[in-house]
Parts: sequence; structure tokens; C-alpha cells
Amino acid sequence: MMKKLGVILQKFLNINIKVAFGFEFEFYLTDKFDVPLKDAENFIEKIQRFFINENFFVYLDKEQEIGQLEICSVATFEVIENIKKWCVVLEKLKLHLQKENIFLNQKAKPFFNKAGNGLHINISLHNSENLENLFGLNDDFRHDIKNELLAYCIGGLLKNIEKNIDKYLFDESTILRIRNPDRNTPINFSWGHNNRTAMIRIPESLSHMKRIENRLPSSENDLNEVVFLTLNGILEGIENKISPPQCLYGLAFDSQYNLKSVL
Repeated sequence: MMKKLGVILQKFLNINIKVAFGFEFEFYLTDKFDVPLKDAENFIEKIQRFFINENFFVYLDKEQEIGQLEICSVATFEVIENIKKWCVVLEKLKLHLQKENIFLNQKAKPFFNKAGNGLHINISLHNSENLENLFGLNDDFRHDIKNELLAYCIGGLLKNIEKNIDKYLFDESTILRIRNPDRNTPINFSWGHNNRTAMIRIPESLSHMKRIENRLPSSENDLNEVVFLTLNGILEGIENKISPPQCLYGLAFDSQYNLKSVL
């Protein structure tokens, strides 16, 4: 899969585009009985220091549930190197925590009555010569999305996800996260501006930080695979000029929108 990722990154370079990538990894800290720690946020600073010592640049935040935290990586053009290092550092972190009888639970839906764990993939595309963010340009494409390139990326990504849904939802836990979602779990094919209930989110940001966020993957998914799938969909959208559906401004799970369900 890493070789396939290298091939697709080269395809972007062939059309003068350099890919920048970041991710958000949600997880629970638990005790040896798999009970979420009530004081998990007290470990944020310790985990942050661990990553600093590993020379891997992230920041941590508390998530909505008791015991749930989020690791946010710093965006980088070194996509393959970053993924390789993350795989190593994550396992080292687990061992580091276990020395204190603390356990990292990254199951997609580890607790039936609590929020699941997402692995959100953030991608921006840049001019390979001057690194200008191509999503930040205003092409006046249509009323709900001004940037033509970004529009095609959204359209292609949604189509690709539908085609490869079994690679995102591959076991009981990943399926359970969708069947029993919390408010911000994507359960249908949709996109929106700064809409955390949609599958594809375009976060509100300055033009040089404009990015596309794939919110479907869970922390149980393989980072290398979901980055490849995300980029493959984006490239298909660019090459085939796949227009996205209309932007969703309401809550994606609201039945009034009659959106196509993931399951």
C-alpha cells in the first residue's frame, strides 16, 4: 500500500500539485479493566512531551466523552515519511502508557453508549512551484462552492468512498460506529462548509490553510490505506471533473434531507 501511495503522490506532481496532509486521531485512555479514565485530560501534557521526545509534531485536546482524547498532527508535505513514523510512534506510545497501567483504546466504537473514535484525514493541494494553496483561490464556480478544483475533489472523493465503503467499514466495531452514531459521526454521503455532521467537511479557515476533511475513517482504520483512498478519490474527481452534490447546511442525520445512507 505504501508503494501505491507513492505512485499516486507522483501523479499529483505530474500535474504540478504537491499534497499536504494531516490527521486527527481520537482514542480513549482506560484502566486495565477497559474503563475510561475520568482524569484523562491530566495526561495530555505527558503524552505531548512523549511526542516531542520522539520528534513527531502533534498537539492534543480533550474530546467530548470522559476518557476520550484527540491527537492532531501538524500538516506536512512529507506524507509517506509522516505515516511511517506515526505507525512506529503510536505503538511506542501504547507501551509507554502501559508501564503505568494505562491503556490506549482506538476501537472505532469501543463503548456502545459513548462516542466513537474517528481518524479524520485532512488534505490540501498546493502549487508544486510556489506552494500556494490551490483550494484558497476563488474561481467563482457556483453559489455553494467557489473553487472549481475543490468542488471536483469533493465530488470525486464522495464517489470513491461509496465505491470502497467496505474498506472503511470492515469489521463489527467500524460498522457499529455508523449504526449507533453520535452527533458528529458521518452516516450518509454529504459534504458541507464547517459542518461536522457531514462526511466531507471543508473547515472554516484562512485561504492558505483551506483543506478538505474526510470524516468517515475511524481510528481503527489503517492510516496509510485511508490516505491512499482519500487521495485516489480526489485525483479521480480532478481527472474526471466530478461535480459534488449540493452543499448541506443543516444536520446531515436529519431525515428531511433524504441523503443516501452509508449502510
